[in-house]
Amino acid sequence: MEILNAIISNIEKLIAAMAFLAAIVFALLHSFSSEKRDNHLKLSGSFIVAVFAFLANNIGIYALASFIVATIITKLDFLENLAAIFWDRKEFWGYRIQLAKASKSQLEGKLEQDIRQEVKEDDTVKALTDFRLSALQFEGNMIRSLGKVFDPKRVMPAVRIEAQGLTYIFDAVAIASKKDVPAFYVIEIKYATSSKNVNIWAKQLQGYLAAYQEFIEDKEPGAAVRGLLIMPSEIYDKDFIGRNIGVLKYDLKNHRFENIEAIKAWISGNYSLYTGHKIGGDVKEISEVSRFKPING
Repeated sequence: MEILNAIISNIEKLIAAMAFLAAIVFALLHSFSSEKRDNHLKLSGSFIVAVFAFLANNIGIYALASFIVATIITKLDFLENLAAIFWDRKEFWGYRIQLAKASKSQLEGKLEQDIRQEVKEDDTVKALTDFRLSALQFEGNMIRSLGKVFDPKRVMPAVRIEAQGLTYIFDAVAIASKKDVPAFYVIEIKYATSSKNVNIWAKQLQGYLAAYQEFIEDKEPGAAVRGLLIMPSEIYDKDFIGRNIGVLKYDLKNHRFENIEAIKAWISGNYSLYTGHKIGGDVKEISEVSRFKPING
């Protein structure tokens, strides 16, 4: 047994010596070359940490060294995502979304724009009031139901961002991570009695997606940005519009989502847009971002 311990100890010392030599080599490369300097420094630092860990011959030191090396050779963003997945802290996902709350007047102004698109000029005051109440109720119910689609900790309703020199108001934003890469969802809720404005909503949402992509460009490089339209199932029968907008349909009569499983599968990455679904249907695929007038704060 003593012989075995001596052999293990010698092996550890040998590995430590090799790691120390490797650190010296990369440090020398760093001193003579200006290219890939950061990589050389990271590797040198990692080998030096490994030297101390092997010489310490302690499990706790091994664990600490592993964490230190991870912070050296990986992005902090990756470690944050990893920690969030393990501990599932609501505060972290709120930080990742990094958005401001829209004011009550901004939300009311946005809703009024939607209502004006739906009502007719000759509608009575009562008809207008009834539609407004129905729209408010529908929007509130859908916001409360987003927890059926996303993790409730990763959803923020009533969002305001500043991008492209303008103020944008979203009904909600959610984040769904796939491995270590986050995907953001800009969510718009539309109450209507016909499909006449679906094209307008799709174009508007594409504009929102472009603005949000710009908003997170520095904070979340490589993150996907998608759109989710929520509307009554009676007015639209397709699951998707174009390549990056999902349509979540709510059955007003039976009080349930018709296609929630398809949308959840799409969000998780387990659903193909091209399997059994004709993209767009009666709505043309949106390939360009249309200019539209956003809500000004």
